[in-house]
Amino acid sequence: MEIFSVLVAFSIFIIAWNTRQLQGNHLYLFLAIAYLLVGSLDLLHTLAYKGMAVFKDQGGNLATQLWIAGHYLESISLFCVPLFL
Repeated sequence: MEIFSVLVAFSIFIIAWNTRQLQGNHLYLFLAIAYLLVGSLDLLHTLAYKGMAVFKDQGGNLATQLWIAGHYLESISLFCVPLFL
């Protein structure tokens, strides 16, 4: 499920990036770049689980911090949306 959410975030970026010439304002491009970053943090969060052994000697704290950072970035990005309207 984690990888599926990363794929959805990357798909949002790819669609918005390829249609950036058709957009009147840059709201969708801003959200697409934000979801690219959120998806990247979610991918790192998935790889930072204790049993994955990608990041050595980190435990479960790194995965929790990456999850919080990703959702914090997502909430700040969605909070900034009215600035584009």
